[in-house]
Amino acid sequence: ASRGARRIGRREALSGLPKEDRHASRLVGLGLSATRAFEGGLSITVDASASVLRHVTPDPLFGTRRVDRNERVGVRGLHRSLRYRGFAPYVGWSVERNRSNIPIHEFRIRGVLAGITRRF
Repeated sequence: ASRGARRIGRREALSGLPKEDRHASRLVGLGLSATRAFEGGLSITVDASASVLRHVTPDPLFGTRRVDRNERVGVRGLHRSLRYRGFAPYVGWSVERNRSNIPIHEFRIRGVLAGITRRF
């Protein structure tokens, strides 16, 4: 069995207070995920997302409006037959990259995930 999902979103954070507006931003993003359940209980999920975060006012330190572009890709696997009290363990891997017009806000993250879930 296979399952897929997509997510398109927009978020605005405007405080209405002049002192706090330097933190105001707008986020637009797109996320996709696909899950494939194999016979025997193995389930693999692949997901990807991309977003653009635009700050409303210039950064007080750098004098320019900050714009970040973020991309993320991940894969996660679990085996339903390894359940204990309704929980199943999962392992995964992810990579995230944030590019910004202000270099101090750029980063790359690579991670290994491990946990338990009731969602499968």
